[in-house]
Amino acid sequence: MSDTGLTCYDERRRAAVRASPLNGLDYLEIETFALPDGSTATALMIFFLDKAPEFELANVVITGGLRGRDLHATEVDIYRQPERDRDDCAIVYLDRVGDLSPYTLRLVDLDAHGRPTSAPLPGFDPRYDRLSFSFAATCPSELDCAAPPPGLHPPRPQPEMNYLAKDYASFRRIILDRLALLMPDWRERHTPDIGIALVELLAYVGDELSYYQDAVATEAYLETARRRISVRRHARLVDYQLHEGCNARAWLWLETSADTQLDADEVFFITGYAGEPEAGASLQADDLRGVSASSYEVFEIVLEHESGTFASGDLRDPTALARRIQQQEDPLARYLFRQISVETRALLVQHSETAALSALLETALLGDLNRILSDDGLYDERRFAGVALSVELELSLGLRLRTHECRHANRRLLATAMPEALRQYGRIELYEAHNRIDFYTWGNSECFLARGATAATLRDAWGAGDARTQRALRHLRPGDVLIFAELIGPRTGDPADADPAHRHAVRITHVEPGLDPLNDQPIVAIAWAAEDALPFTLCLSTLGPAPECRQLEAVSVAHGNVVLVDHGRTPMAAVELRDGRRTLYADSIGQVPVAETAAVCAGAEQLAATYIVPGVFAPRIPAGPLVFREPLAPGQPASATLRQEPRRALPQIALYSPAAPRERAPGLLNRPDPQHPQAKRPYRRWSPRYDLLSSGPRDAHFVVEMDDERRANLRFGDGDLGMGLVAGSEFLAHWRIGDAVAGNVGASSITHLVSRGERNGATIIPHQPFSAEGGTPPESLTAVKLMAPGSFRSELRRAIIPEDYATLAMRLFPRQVQRAVARLRWSGMRDEILLLLDARGSNSIPPALLEQVRVALEPYRRIGHDLIVAPARYVPLDIELEVCVKPDYLRGHVRAALLAALSARDLADGRRGFFHPDRLTFGEGIALSALVAAVQVVQGVAYVTVTRLRRRYDGTDVALREGLLALRPDEVARLDNDPIRPENGVLKLTMRGGR
Repeated sequence: MSDTGLTCYDERRRAAVRASPLNGLDYLEIETFALPDGSTATALMIFFLDKAPEFELANVVITGGLRGRDLHATEVDIYRQPERDRDDCAIVYLDRVGDLSPYTLRLVDLDAHGRPTSAPLPGFDPRYDRLSFSFAATCPSELDCAAPPPGLHPPRPQPEMNYLAKDYASFRRIILDRLALLMPDWRERHTPDIGIALVELLAYVGDELSYYQDAVATEAYLETARRRISVRRHARLVDYQLHEGCNARAWLWLETSADTQLDADEVFFITGYAGEPEAGASLQADDLRGVSASSYEVFEIVLEHESGTFASGDLRDPTALARRIQQQEDPLARYLFRQISVETRALLVQHSETAALSALLETALLGDLNRILSDDGLYDERRFAGVALSVELELSLGLRLRTHECRHANRRLLATAMPEALRQYGRIELYEAHNRIDFYTWGNSECFLARGATAATLRDAWGAGDARTQRALRHLRPGDVLIFAELIGPRTGDPADADPAHRHAVRITHVEPGLDPLNDQPIVAIAWAAEDALPFTLCLSTLGPAPECRQLEAVSVAHGNVVLVDHGRTPMAAVELRDGRRTLYADSIGQVPVAETAAVCAGAEQLAATYIVPGVFAPRIPAGPLVFREPLAPGQPASATLRQEPRRALPQIALYSPAAPRERAPGLLNRPDPQHPQAKRPYRRWSPRYDLLSSGPRDAHFVVEMDDERRANLRFGDGDLGMGLVAGSEFLAHWRIGDAVAGNVGASSITHLVSRGERNGATIIPHQPFSAEGGTPPESLTAVKLMAPGSFRSELRRAIIPEDYATLAMRLFPRQVQRAVARLRWSGMRDEILLLLDARGSNSIPPALLEQVRVALEPYRRIGHDLIVAPARYVPLDIELEVCVKPDYLRGHVRAALLAALSARDLADGRRGFFHPDRLTFGEGIALSALVAAVQVVQGVAYVTVTRLRRRYDGTDVALREGLLALRPDEVARLDNDPIRPENGVLKLTMRGGR
């Protein structure tokens, strides 16, 4: 192309030349060819705008170059394409390679003597008669080959800047000095003058910008930052999470006068206040309108994280579920019957109408229901005709849900359609029979549950007016929480002497109805996890004081109808009732602004697309402070429920925005928009996260950042990290507020249940047996600045050396693993880490725990290390003692006391035996002096002689001579003294003296 200084981005002339009889040069490529003699040759491959003209070597002229001038063509080959729509090309071979400076190739006409002229080849367009090229094109480069756009405007002259001017006075002075140069005739200096007013206004703006500049520089470093949001973001850069505290939690058991149900969103609980009604009286929300909100604390029901499957505790009535599925006239029942497995159908056919549902059939139904939950076609208007869907569920069904979202929606859908058989999420069921449940002692007296107990038997009863077909405790299911409480003093029988410390909450893991054939008494055997083991001895029945010496029954009982509540109130303005049900979409926090509407052209008079670019949307919640709490895991033991980790706490706020049209499912009638009832649109729920680093483009997540005024500032994703915003969308919010520490109220402080709507039916009285706990204040900025810089050194995030694996195993499994050791060994092919675990409270580790530890450590494993997790190497012991008993003690009593003191179990007084698994760990040998000391403290022992101290099946007495039975670092001593399994250790006592 001829160089005329003209640059155009759209070269329409190129297409016009192709359509005309003219020809021209399109582009060229530099090629290197291998010659037969092994050398290389450089050539230029020229492409034409049409078919190649007839030309020879003399027509090729190459000019340019700095050091490589006089570049000549040595040979020309023309390659013609048979297809009409394909352009021809020619290869021009060069005598050598030029330098990296620009060159120009032209095809020119020849004069009468065959010499090149300055005129282009006949038939060539003057705009495309030459090509500029450079041999630098063959060199690799990291720069963009596109030419930079030319500057359309000349650079403006820059004024001299005085960077020392930083305040109002200095800005005012330099502006007046500048005006003295630009307008020397203007000498007005009176304050009312318009010129002076403008100067002072500009000086004020400059002062504000200067302050903002200094503030930005201050917030740019963790050490100098003063705003909480800045400190939070700086700390996150080093993986330190600034926490905003968490609220308090408490257990309540609800005494009900009749069987009833509560909607968790429709009720809350409050503490006592001045002028309150009598204790236990139920209130309406309107009753509190004249009461100061600061005079009482609000607690709301905490629901477990909604799982996408049904658990055993979700079966409200398994027999009713089986009967419902067998109703073939019901469209939903027919669908479910066709979807369940053939084996489950056979069990249903064998199941009689009156027989209790077998455990096998219950398990099979649960498995089939959980498989059906993944079916995105479960909802059909004909199957669920007449089923009243909640607002949130109907809106969820109006979206195109992903698999995990579909399971949650289908779970709620089935529970709504079959309330007689399945428990609904958010619906609390209360039963009068669960107010007080007596323990069953099998006709014995003076009974107790020992410390560490994980099972008990409850007294059941037959339903009134029923011929032994229904039990009073038939609704007790795994997953329910019971509170054991001492009602009367065991010594006096007086309720005032009941020990308030003898109260304990357990989550049931096993329920088995039974019958005592001796007195035809229905019973229920229950069990709970080891984490909820009794921390004290619970008296069940005892003998009263003299002189009456009455038999005191029901010293301690169990309370059902237990709910977990936490501190925090939902602002009353965010509560709205529609169709008798509560909706959470009432408060608007703003609309996403439109920054610009950008249009992109595809060509002349051709519009490619129009983009509506959303503006910055960072709303601020006006009320505060927000409540933060750790999500409640399903099936969590009751002992761990009240404990929260503030760094895992999330704000209690949910956002809702209209779903995009592509996210809506066809054929569904959605509820009206709360702001515009005439428009039908589904809403998408947005969930809070600590950050958006793990959020994808389709994840509706947002971040809450608390400022120094304890107000919440919201931040959204950009379309890559978190879902992007849609311009014009209006966001609706539901949140809770409350002071974290104020919720740590004492026992019996929560006294009233409050209903947000009209509630008729049973009388419900809340009882608070324990203090509320866990309320933690927000982390201070001083603590963050002190701890964040070195947090990555103190918190282990990757296993490098063998000790790191052991540390991580104990940190990730604190309740199951007492201690762990790891060592590096060569497997024959690569390095291998052998991790040995010492279980807490046991000498055996289930294989499932070994696999859990291995999977949990996989993200921390060092590359190149294989990981093997195995149980500790337990060393059985063989010990023999010769004990001399004092003359006034019975040998049998002393022997029993010695066997208890040297046992491997928990003792009745709370102590542990000498060989308890949690007293012994890796590499801890058995010292002869410690063994003698443990025997000498037993009452009645005069002296003791250790006659044998060795490993089981080891005939040497080295440990007895040295006074220490040494163990290797990967070994743990064991002595169960079980006559059935002597391979786990043997203790032999020879008693002398005494009586």
